[in-house]
Amino acid sequence: MDVMRKAEIWEWEFERSWMEIRTKLPLLLVSECEAVISFEAQSFELHKGSVLLLRENISAVIRRENKESKVLKVISFECYRLVEHTEETLVYMRSHDKLPEVGYVADQLSPKGWQLFQKLMNPANRMEQAEKDWVLGELLRQVLQRIEIRRDFSTGETMQEAVRYINEHFHTPLTRASMAQMAGFHEGTFSRLFQKYIGRSFTEHVTKVRINKAKEYLCTEALTLNDISQRIGYSDGLYLSRKFKQTVGLSPNAFRAAPKPQRIAAIQFTGHLLALGVKPVAASQVPWETSQLLRDELVGTLNLENGEEWGRLHELNIDLVLAPQYIFHSRGRLERYEQIGPVMTLPWDKLDRLEELRLVGRIIGREEEAEQWIGRYHEQVEAGKGRLSGLIESGETVGLYELRGEDRVWIWNVTSRGTYNLYSALQLTPPERIRQEVLKPGEHLEIILEDLPDYTADHMFVVVDGLSGGYTAENLLEEYPAWEIATRGSRRRIYPLALEEFWCSDGLALERQLQIQVDWLTRE
Repeated sequence: MDVMRKAEIWEWEFERSWMEIRTKLPLLLVSECEAVISFEAQSFELHKGSVLLLRENISAVIRRENKESKVLKVISFECYRLVEHTEETLVYMRSHDKLPEVGYVADQLSPKGWQLFQKLMNPANRMEQAEKDWVLGELLRQVLQRIEIRRDFSTGETMQEAVRYINEHFHTPLTRASMAQMAGFHEGTFSRLFQKYIGRSFTEHVTKVRINKAKEYLCTEALTLNDISQRIGYSDGLYLSRKFKQTVGLSPNAFRAAPKPQRIAAIQFTGHLLALGVKPVAASQVPWETSQLLRDELVGTLNLENGEEWGRLHELNIDLVLAPQYIFHSRGRLERYEQIGPVMTLPWDKLDRLEELRLVGRIIGREEEAEQWIGRYHEQVEAGKGRLSGLIESGETVGLYELRGEDRVWIWNVTSRGTYNLYSALQLTPPERIRQEVLKPGEHLEIILEDLPDYTADHMFVVVDGLSGGYTAENLLEEYPAWEIATRGSRRRIYPLALEEFWCSDGLALERQLQIQVDWLTRE
């Protein structure tokens, strides 16, 4: 059992705009003001009701945000653990095992926690020591529970942000010290957390990202090793050559001279490969479960998400695993794919759909096939424009939306769900809010259903999970009555789209989605 002792309660009042403290005992602090607290290279904003738990021997600086804010309520305490219990003897040992390593903030107390805190802070409550121990113990359990939930989530998110930053700034000087400072941790703590959440060391990750980009340049550009080294953040071609051979097992020149890959496993980009005339020998579950438009072309392709089929992959002699860059974010996923073949990752959700196809074509030696497919796609776009001529009046708008649950709607930019066909290819007009908030910044947008009237269009494509054949707008409105309410009063026509057919929008999938979308717009 745990027993809390030496609980002391007081209020700190600021005599100036900041205050420096060093904790002798663990502290539980509840803010009555707007302030910022900094300790151990971390800074946290405190709002009214924010809770901070600090261990002993921590130096911190608290700065209040305005002159009116003055009070911080603090409980100082000590923790003991019962280590011996006999009929005659109780032996306690000082123990802080359950406290965070340094300190952490929980945004708000739970209602029960707030009641316990107020009970302790109220001088009118004359409690016996045993009751104080129990109340304080319950309060700390409430706080630690909330801290544990937030700590795992926020630290994991921080490490994911670090990965995103590295992936986008690999060509700049990147040091563990600078990244740790940016993330708000000591260098050693950052290294430990990066390894824990990402599954590889910081140095190993930076090397993998840079060497991956070097692979892309070697396959697609006629650059010298010195040129490539400067583009990926290395000092010179000699250093790049050494790191490349250590990582890949080949020299850069041998890698460049190797035959173009023929036996490809695809983690995404399946539609591009099929458009280029290449059937992947293995692919993720997407073509089966979420890109049914490609299913017939993939008969005989192994499913990478099927555990039984995974064991057969080593028999295929895969010479390229083509993957999106987001696999760097999933602990162990990159390493898992490296077991079955050389991996090359490409930017995901960043490039123009046709430029992405061209990039894949250069990597696998199918540049001519890429241009031929793009030419056919443009012909179909022009045919689609001809079919739409006179059917969509000047000033009418077109939007694409996806239902997520009962009250959420996603609005996609031109990299997803066939939206490229509508705006980049057919050059249809989006609603102004979608143009300004989604297409212009190139960012997807999630809204709540009650905000949908601000984004409605005259022609509305609605992506829904689990559609079956013959699904109509009437079915959709009947099944989702809130959608009917949200779009009431708008001049709209609604066209349901199956998520299973519109999950991925690359290459052959994009081409077939174009026909579905034009057919809907021209339907009587």
